[in-house]
Amino acid sequence: MATSFVEYNGNGFWCNDAYLETWLYLFVKEIENKETQPKSALRDRIVTEWYLAATVGFVGCINLDLDNIINSDDDRNFLLTITSDLHERLVRFGKRIPENIIADIENSSPGIKWAQAPLVNSIAKVGVLFKQLLKGDLNLKSTSSLDYLKPEAWNRI
Repeated sequence: MATSFVEYNGNGFWCNDAYLETWLYLFVKEIENKETQPKSALRDRIVTEWYLAATVGFVGCINLDLDNIINSDDDRNFLLTITSDLHERLVRFGKRIPENIIADIENSSPGIKWAQAPLVNSIAKVGVLFKQLLKGDLNLKSTSSLDYLKPEAWNRI
């Protein structure tokens, strides 16, 4: 099971690539569904680069480039808003990501193939950690213990 390190301001978290790719795909779709938001360089960059990261299959080396993408509090707040909106959407799905959404993801990405639709809770945890990271509340380094990746620990996040 490949993992990638999501980093911002010297801190970050390791994440199962399949969870991260699925979350990124849904994050990009959340941005694209916000028709009322004005186009911006940040929005366009995230949609382009994170869609690529979500669909190409960068095994063990997904890089969100947060330190270069976030240039202001407005940029960070934009990402936090989309993260919150996506979390609300995930919760509305129920226990598992709907099959039609998984089919869309699998059709877009040669690397992601789910034996069954993933648990919403598993994908939502990526957003929880992402939000903590952007707010400065997550103080893990790439050398920190990986205990939180174990399924029983991941489920407690």
